[in-house]
Amino acid sequence: MPVLDWIGKSAVVDHHARVPFRFLKPVRTLSTQGTSENMLIEGDNLEALKSLMPYYRGKINCVYIDPPYNTGNEGWAYNDNVNSPQIRHWLNKTVGPESEDYARHDKWLCMMYPRLRLLKDLLSDDGVIFVSIDDNEVHNLIMIMNEIFGSNEFVCNIIWQSKVGAADAKTIETTTEYILVYTKKKNCAKFSRNTMAHDINRYKLEDEHIDERGPYYTDTLDRGGLRYSDSLNYAITSPDGTPVYPNGRTKFENDGWTWKWSKDKVEWGVKQGFIVFRKASTKKSGWKVLYKIYLYVDNNGQKRQRSAPFKNLITDIKTGHAATDIKKIFGNSVMKYTKPVQLLSALLSMIQLPPDGIILDSFAGSGTTGHALLHLNKLNNKNRRFILIEMDKNISRNITLTRINYALKEVSGGGGLL
Repeated sequence: MPVLDWIGKSAVVDHHARVPFRFLKPVRTLSTQGTSENMLIEGDNLEALKSLMPYYRGKINCVYIDPPYNTGNEGWAYNDNVNSPQIRHWLNKTVGPESEDYARHDKWLCMMYPRLRLLKDLLSDDGVIFVSIDDNEVHNLIMIMNEIFGSNEFVCNIIWQSKVGAADAKTIETTTEYILVYTKKKNCAKFSRNTMAHDINRYKLEDEHIDERGPYYTDTLDRGGLRYSDSLNYAITSPDGTPVYPNGRTKFENDGWTWKWSKDKVEWGVKQGFIVFRKASTKKSGWKVLYKIYLYVDNNGQKRQRSAPFKNLITDIKTGHAATDIKKIFGNSVMKYTKPVQLLSALLSMIQLPPDGIILDSFAGSGTTGHALLHLNKLNNKNRRFILIEMDKNISRNITLTRINYALKEVSGGGGLL
């Protein structure tokens, strides 16, 4: 497996192990009250993650992080500085404007690597981690995620169309961001299915089985393609007695077309009302054979809940939703680049979290992860907990905490502090 190298890597590969343990000190304005076990931790997230290790190693069911994208304009600063001497020495020896850009990526990697190592240790065996990123570091992030979690634990790269885009781009307008998804142990992770994946508007037809099977739509029973079989190339008797072969033929020949169902299943389908014959002047037999696709039962007549795997493409949630959320809570734009509650809700809905599962966000910012989880708990009547870590005191006390208390009021219909 290719391994990414950078200036300062040798100083951080085991940095997570050398970070000293520090006890969490309760702060009255941030401490939990009542029966809540949610946590908002204020301080450097590397030390905070290490402080969680004795209590939560192997117990975090889901991690979502939205680290600095390293665009060069963020001004992010963390307390590692483990690579500063090497970076300065390298810069002094390197000539050219590109040196500063390389150093920027090296510093970002040195910041991320030990934190990802600790996050992996905190994850449970069935745990899943989501990491938001954009084009600036996605290539580097994939490399270090593969190194830390293992390339076999890669699930997918979710493409998020975060904005519509401007019309004045000089080259190609970028409208997407990414969410990398990895597991701790893929064979233990449990992913949900999207029960809203079907288009309910397609089910417009009804028959005498509406109460039991629900509405339906139809599809052609024959198909053309590479999967030809003589056993699926047979005659079905139409209402006027005409034999109908696949593709509307009146006799047996191999033109690549077959029925989707076996002969026995078609006989069952005709008797049970799953098969529909329609006149078709374009077919030699004069008939088209279709089958009904019901909402509540499969094509064997068995009850089912329609679902499909979630897709790695999100197009209906935009960053503008986040701006609306922030303005609604604070009355103005107190933070830029926050993620929408809808995005976090969508991500958390992709996995099967235990009823009392724990979600960790070590780059908490405005607290979107906690906000989304509180709403999902209310919706699904669960008691899953969150741990949020935010290093900036002004953000954690004036923004994160305010937002979480706002969300608590939303879901409770009244007051209540974290």
